[in-house]
Amino acid sequence: MSLSYTEPVGLNKLIELNYAYTDNNSTSDKKVFNYNTVTGKYDITNLLLTNSFENGFVANRFGTNFRVQEKKYNYQLGVAVQRATLTSDSYQALLGKDSVTNQSYTNFFPTANFNWTPSRTKGLRISYRGRSNQPSVSQLQNVLDFSNPLYVKPVTRN
Repeated sequence: MSLSYTEPVGLNKLIELNYAYTDNNSTSDKKVFNYNTVTGKYDITNLLLTNSFENGFVANRFGTNFRVQEKKYNYQLGVAVQRATLTSDSYQALLGKDSVTNQSYTNFFPTANFNWTPSRTKGLRISYRGRSNQPSVSQLQNVLDFSNPLYVKPVTRN
């Protein structure tokens, strides 16, 4: 969800206030079984590689921008601040226990845009926008990944 409010503050000048809310949840349930020579089936749980993982990400982002609009050019300068909380709940079969991790962090994001149009067929645009991305479940899940035997993803420590 996002909201934005724009207010003129003079001739060809605007101030924008904006807010964005993010709430994402994801799960990954890795179950790995070894071959059982007695039954001829893959029915022995591989405790080292079996893991159940739940992840939650909540972020609140507040920002403001100042914009100037002229006939042949316009520019915008702004800044935003985001407070995010990442919660992970991991059950490792090998250890037989849950581990819960909560991490909160604050990020600052600058924004700058410049557009220059000296004629109808020529123009220059320069933009910079800071942002961060939420990590994926596969990046956070605390279990070995043998999906590529040439590169075994190591276990991360929370």
